[in-house]
Amino acid sequence: MNIEKDIPLPPKGRGRPAKYPFGKMDVDDSVFFEGEKAGGRVYNAAMVFGRNHSKRFVGRVADGGLRIFRVE
Repeated sequence: MNIEKDIPLPPKGRGRPAKYPFGKMDVDDSVFFEGEKAGGRVYNAAMVFGRNHSKRFVGRVADGGLRIFRVE
């Protein structure tokens, strides 16, 4: 094994791609998830994303699914 010097560190990876579009949403935008329930996986993902990124989301049951709104 050779020890090498002056090799630049590659940029840090960005992790896995986002599953939900919460990071792209502006205030007053919403997204509909067919077949989802309030308190389910998508709802929890929105609330955790909002808490970690200083944004606020609200979920409402509508038309056989769940609509997530960005409110702040």
